Amino acid sequence: MISFAFAACLAVPAGPQLPGGAWSTWADVAPTERYDETGSSLAWCGDVNDDGFPDFAVGSPKEDRGPGSGSRYDVGWVRVHSGRNGLVLREWSGLANEDNLGAACARVPDVDGDGHDELLLGIPGYRFTGGITGRFVLVSPRTGFWMGFGSSPGVDDRFATVLCGL
Repeated sequence: MISFAFAACLAVPAGPQLPGGAWSTWADVAPTERYDETGSSLAWCGDVNDDGFPDFAVGSPKEDRGPGSGSRYDVGWVRVHSGRNGLVLREWSGLANEDNLGAACARVPDVDGDGHDELLLGIPGYRFTGGITGRFVLVSPRTGFWMGFGSSPGVDDRFATVLCGL
């Protein structure tokens, strides 16, 4: 089990204060396997489920998916957790071996006009035209929709290893 204290490492979100009057959220996020690098990226996502508590995203870029010999390795994931109780509200997974989805994530202002901020998710291991180009995707933590993406025109540069919110 990994415990995160978010007030120390993330910008304080706008909105209601948490119980106790402090801007701090404790959550235990359990890695699903050894060496999956859960917690490599963290981001506030606003109040995704409208419960009055700011929710947060956690990346795990080395997560494997699937049973036995049919498994995909290092596809990665990003999960949005409730700031109230730590429950998983939303999850995205990489699609191919070594995608490393979740190496980076960042909150960006509302793009689709629903009044909730969006997330950029880094997929630095994304492959296109025979090489690793890297890609970021823009997603709605509220609906789960993939809203857009961007890739590097270069090869073997692992674009989107680091992202920064606006």
